[in-house]
Amino acid sequence: MLLMGALMGFALIFNHNPAGATGQQNDNTKDMVWAASDGVRHAIYISTWSNNSWSDPVKVTTDNTDNITPCIDVAADGTKYLVWTTVDTKGHRIRYAVYSGNAWSAPKELPNQPEGANAPFIAVDDAGTAWVVFTGNDGVDDDIYCSRFIKGAWSKPSRVNAPNQTPDMNPYIEITASNTVVATWQGFREEGYTMLQSLWGKGKWQAEEPAAAEEAASAEEDTTAAQDTIPDFVVDKRQVFTRSYTK
Repeated sequence: MLLMGALMGFALIFNHNPAGATGQQNDNTKDMVWAASDGVRHAIYISTWSNNSWSDPVKVTTDNTDNITPCIDVAADGTKYLVWTTVDTKGHRIRYAVYSGNAWSAPKELPNQPEGANAPFIAVDDAGTAWVVFTGNDGVDDDIYCSRFIKGAWSKPSRVNAPNQTPDMNPYIEITASNTVVATWQGFREEGYTMLQSLWGKGKWQAEEPAAAEEAASAEEDTTAAQDTIPDFVVDKRQVFTRSYTK
């Protein structure tokens, strides 16, 4: 995994090795998603790097809301899962779309999400289960939540961080080489904001722990290298996410 910059407002690059991928992804394939104004609102776009070039951008959202903070990952069978934040007069919510075959599904809202849900991050495990972490408000403060896409349905979001009355934000989730699901985020604790982690095990999120030093450092890396990889047709480089697939 390579993480460039903070999780909000900067270019990000993540590496993923979809287990069992057979021809759908290769050493040179990437998916890039970003939010950009179409003159009326912010929409979500996608382009794929293959055979040494980027495909023409495809506009995924066409509604009258602002759509921001996109994130994408792919399953071993080539199914792509795209999530983002939508903003309108009702507030912030998480939406998603699925690419299967040769077209994107119509955007839908993640069910049962808490108030102010935003900043989603998605990863797909070896079994093809999509995991989404995001920030939401429980009526007191911001917490980290997770929902899983299993057999065509999303699970009810569960809280990842320990119960508290302090903010938790900017989550990301990854699948390790041993297929362990790890959520990492920023949380305000006794001495200020710190990077925290929790592992999924025995059907629930385990007790949060301080993130490893290298994980905490990666979240603070400079974004220059990430932005240098963005093609010229992406004018606004503030909300770009690139997923690089490797065997």
